[in-house]
Amino acid sequence: MGFVLHCSGRDNTLITFSKGFGCTVPELEIVLLDTDLEKVFTADPYIPKTASV
Repeated sequence: MGFVLHCSGRDNTLITFSKGFGCTVPELEIVLLDTDLEKVFTADPYIPKTASV
């Protein structure tokens, strides 16, 4: 099941992500802060490292 991500601000983004993943905002923040992006990118070199805005 999908969800609509509201990105009009940091708080709205965290709220909609937490609702989509079924967790609280503080739980989501812990996961995001504990994620070592360098390790993730090194482990899977096929992850796109650029984004178009």
